[in-house]
Amino acid sequence: MNEDMKDGFVPEDVKDVLDGAAGDDSGGKEEKTFTQAELEAVLKERLARAAKGLPGKEDLAAFKKWQDEQKADGAKSDEKLQKLAEYEQRLQAYEQREKVRAANVEGRFIDFVIFEANRRMNKNTDFDTALKAYLADNPNYLAGNQPLAGVGGYRQGGTGQQLTGVEAEFLKRNPNLKI
Repeated sequence: MNEDMKDGFVPEDVKDVLDGAAGDDSGGKEEKTFTQAELEAVLKERLARAAKGLPGKEDLAAFKKWQDEQKADGAKSDEKLQKLAEYEQRLQAYEQREKVRAANVEGRFIDFVIFEANRRMNKNTDFDTALKAYLADNPNYLAGNQPLAGVGGYRQGGTGQQLTGVEAEFLKRNPNLKI
Protein backbone atom coordinates (compact mmCIF):
# COMPACT_ATOMS: atom_id res chain seq x y z
CA MET A 1 0.00 0.00 0.00
CA ASN A 2 2.90 2.37 0.72
CA GLU A 3 4.26 1.70 -2.77
CA ASP A 4 1.02 2.96 -4.37
CA MET A 5 1.19 6.08 -2.25
CA LYS A 6 4.78 6.77 -3.30
CA ASP A 7 3.75 6.92 -6.97
CA GLY A 8 2.21 10.35 -6.54
CA PHE A 9 -1.13 9.79 -4.91
CA VAL A 10 -0.04 11.25 -1.58
CA PRO A 11 1.60 14.65 -0.91
CA GLU A 12 5.31 14.78 -0.20
CA ASP A 13 5.04 15.67 3.49
CA VAL A 14 2.70 12.75 4.12
CA LYS A 15 5.05 10.47 2.16
CA ASP A 16 7.91 11.46 4.47
CA VAL A 17 5.88 10.53 7.52
CA LEU A 18 4.76 7.29 5.92
CA ASP A 19 8.29 6.42 4.84
CA GLY A 20 9.37 6.75 8.45
CA ALA A 21 6.60 4.37 9.43
CA ALA A 22 7.44 1.98 6.64
CA GLY A 23 11.02 1.70 7.85
CA ASP A 24 9.91 -0.78 10.48
CA ASP A 25 10.43 -4.36 9.33
CA SER A 26 7.85 -5.90 11.51
CA GLY A 27 6.05 -7.72 8.73
CA GLY A 28 4.26 -4.67 7.32
CA LYS A 29 1.14 -5.38 9.32
CA GLU A 30 1.81 -2.83 11.95
CA GLU A 31 1.14 0.77 10.84
CA LYS A 32 2.46 3.83 12.50
CA THR A 33 -0.10 5.88 14.33
CA PHE A 34 0.18 9.65 14.32
CA THR A 35 -0.43 11.86 17.24
CA GLN A 36 -2.88 14.71 16.92
CA ALA A 37 -0.03 17.24 16.97
CA GLU A 38 1.81 15.48 14.11
CA LEU A 39 -1.35 15.31 12.01
CA GLU A 40 -2.13 18.98 12.62
CA ALA A 41 1.45 19.95 11.67
CA VAL A 42 1.24 18.02 8.40
CA LEU A 43 -2.15 19.57 7.57
CA LYS A 44 -0.96 23.09 8.40
CA GLU A 45 2.03 22.72 6.11
CA ARG A 46 -0.16 21.39 3.31
CA LEU A 47 -2.73 24.16 3.73
CA ALA A 48 -0.02 26.82 3.89
CA ARG A 49 1.42 25.63 0.56
CA ALA A 50 -2.03 25.57 -1.04
CA ALA A 51 -2.91 29.03 0.32
CA LYS A 52 0.22 30.69 -1.05
CA GLY A 53 -1.45 31.32 -4.42
CA LEU A 54 -4.70 32.66 -2.92
CA PRO A 55 -5.30 36.33 -2.19
CA GLY A 56 -5.66 37.55 1.38
CA LYS A 57 -8.79 38.93 3.02
CA GLU A 58 -7.77 42.51 2.26
CA ASP A 59 -7.24 41.67 -1.40
CA LEU A 60 -10.62 39.95 -1.62
CA ALA A 61 -12.34 42.90 0.05
CA ALA A 62 -10.65 45.32 -2.36
CA PHE A 63 -11.66 43.17 -5.33
CA LYS A 64 -15.29 43.00 -4.20
CA LYS A 65 -15.30 46.78 -3.71
CA TRP A 66 -13.89 47.24 -7.22
CA GLN A 67 -16.57 44.92 -8.66
CA ASP A 68 -19.33 46.88 -6.91
CA GLU A 69 -17.90 50.14 -8.26
CA GLN A 70 -17.86 48.69 -11.77
CA LYS A 71 -21.51 47.64 -11.43
CA ALA A 72 -22.40 51.08 -10.11
CA ASP A 73 -20.49 52.75 -12.95
CA GLY A 74 -22.32 50.55 -15.46
CA ALA A 75 -25.69 51.49 -13.98
CA LYS A 76 -24.69 55.16 -13.95
CA SER A 77 -23.63 55.02 -17.59
CA ASP A 78 -26.92 53.31 -18.56
CA GLU A 79 -28.82 56.02 -16.71
CA LYS A 80 -26.77 58.70 -18.45
CA LEU A 81 -27.46 57.13 -21.84
CA GLN A 82 -31.20 57.07 -21.12
CA LYS A 83 -31.16 60.73 -20.09
CA LEU A 84 -29.17 61.60 -23.20
CA ALA A 85 -31.71 59.84 -25.42
CA GLU A 86 -34.55 61.65 -23.64
CA TYR A 87 -32.85 65.02 -24.10
CA GLU A 88 -32.23 64.29 -27.78
CA GLN A 89 -35.93 63.48 -28.28
CA ARG A 90 -36.97 66.68 -26.52
CA LEU A 91 -34.52 68.72 -28.59
CA GLN A 92 -35.82 67.14 -31.79
CA ALA A 93 -39.42 67.94 -30.76
CA TYR A 94 -38.50 71.60 -30.10
CA GLU A 95 -36.65 71.86 -33.40
CA GLN A 96 -39.62 70.39 -35.28
CA ARG A 97 -41.99 72.80 -33.55
CA GLU A 98 -39.82 75.75 -34.56
CA LYS A 99 -39.62 74.54 -38.16
CA VAL A 100 -43.41 74.26 -38.33
CA ARG A 101 -43.83 77.74 -36.85
CA ALA A 102 -41.31 79.09 -39.35
CA ALA A 103 -43.40 77.50 -42.14
CA ASN A 104 -46.25 79.84 -41.08
CA VAL A 105 -48.63 77.12 -39.82
CA GLU A 106 -51.54 78.41 -37.77
CA GLY A 107 -50.93 77.87 -34.03
CA ARG A 108 -53.84 75.52 -33.39
CA PHE A 109 -52.62 73.11 -36.10
CA ILE A 110 -48.93 72.94 -35.15
CA ASP A 111 -49.09 69.63 -33.25
CA PHE A 112 -51.22 68.01 -35.94
CA VAL A 113 -48.88 69.12 -38.74
CA ILE A 114 -45.86 67.80 -36.77
CA PHE A 115 -47.65 64.47 -36.35
CA GLU A 116 -48.49 64.24 -40.05
CA ALA A 117 -44.98 65.23 -41.14
CA ASN A 118 -43.49 62.60 -38.81
CA ARG A 119 -45.78 59.99 -40.35
CA ARG A 120 -44.39 60.84 -43.78
CA MET A 121 -40.78 60.51 -42.62
CA ASN A 122 -38.72 57.44 -43.48
CA LYS A 123 -35.04 56.69 -43.90
CA ASN A 124 -35.02 58.49 -47.27
CA THR A 125 -37.12 61.51 -46.21
CA ASP A 126 -36.14 63.93 -43.47
CA PHE A 127 -38.54 66.12 -41.48
CA ASP A 128 -38.02 69.25 -43.62
CA THR A 129 -38.89 67.43 -46.84
CA ALA A 130 -41.89 65.70 -45.26
CA LEU A 131 -43.14 69.02 -43.83
CA LYS A 132 -42.88 70.80 -47.18
CA ALA A 133 -44.67 67.95 -48.96
CA TYR A 134 -47.47 67.84 -46.40
CA LEU A 135 -48.01 71.60 -46.47
CA ALA A 136 -47.99 71.54 -50.29
CA ASP A 137 -50.77 68.93 -50.17
CA ASN A 138 -52.66 70.70 -47.34
CA PRO A 139 -52.25 74.48 -47.61
CA ASN A 140 -55.35 75.09 -45.48
CA TYR A 141 -53.21 74.63 -42.32
CA LEU A 142 -51.14 77.68 -43.17
CA ALA A 143 -52.01 80.95 -41.45
CA GLY A 144 -54.19 83.13 -43.72
CA ASN A 145 -55.31 80.20 -45.89
CA GLN A 146 -58.30 79.25 -43.75
CA PRO A 147 -61.61 78.53 -45.49
CA LEU A 148 -64.47 80.89 -44.74
CA ALA A 149 -66.31 80.07 -41.54
CA GLY A 150 -69.85 78.80 -42.01
CA VAL A 151 -69.41 77.67 -45.60
CA GLY A 152 -70.60 74.12 -46.04
CA GLY A 153 -71.85 73.66 -42.49
CA TYR A 154 -74.68 74.45 -40.14
CA ARG A 155 -74.74 77.61 -38.18
CA GLN A 156 -74.75 77.16 -34.44
CA GLY A 157 -76.76 79.32 -32.07
CA GLY A 158 -79.08 80.64 -34.78
CA THR A 159 -82.56 82.01 -34.04
CA GLY A 160 -84.39 79.87 -36.57
CA GLN A 161 -85.68 77.48 -33.93
CA GLN A 162 -89.35 76.70 -33.56
CA LEU A 163 -90.68 77.31 -30.07
CA THR A 164 -93.19 75.01 -28.48
CA GLY A 165 -96.44 76.47 -27.19
CA VAL A 166 -95.25 76.31 -23.61
CA GLU A 167 -92.01 78.12 -24.43
CA ALA A 168 -93.86 80.81 -26.41
CA GLU A 169 -96.27 81.42 -23.53
CA PHE A 170 -93.35 81.50 -21.06
CA LEU A 171 -91.51 84.13 -23.15
CA LYS A 172 -94.69 86.26 -23.35
CA ARG A 173 -94.97 86.34 -19.57
CA ASN A 174 -91.20 86.84 -19.05
CA PRO A 175 -90.00 89.12 -21.84
CA ASN A 176 -86.68 89.88 -20.13
CA LEU A 177 -85.55 86.23 -20.26
CA LYS A 178 -83.84 84.80 -23.29
CA ILE A 179 -83.67 81.18 -24.16
